[in-house]
Amino acid sequence: MAYSSGLLKDRVEILVRQRATTGERGRGSGEPVFEVAACVWAAVTWTKGARPMQEGALEAYDVVMVRMRWNNIVNRDCRLRSDGKTYQILQLQEDRQGNQIQIIAQEIRQ
Repeated sequence: MAYSSGLLKDRVEILVRQRATTGERGRGSGEPVFEVAACVWAAVTWTKGARPMQEGALEAYDVVMVRMRWNNIVNRDCRLRSDGKTYQILQLQEDRQGNQIQIIAQEIRQ
């Protein structure tokens, strides 16, 4: 069952990794370059739970869960950008028949 339109209230850009760039050490040694491939409606929520908060895990505060309708653009190498923050995908679960994708992502500090 697909996510309802009322749940998907955030705009998320899907950033796709481009071909390897040339750095100081030759081809493929440069910083990865990402380009916006699409902008989709999604639900972005923090995955803070009782356990990380009790343990005082600071990294738990920059991890989000992103839910969106299924598409063939997102993969584990993509990055997501929402509300001015860029996220790296940690876990990706997709269900084409159910028309849904669920992602656990961590903010990248730039």
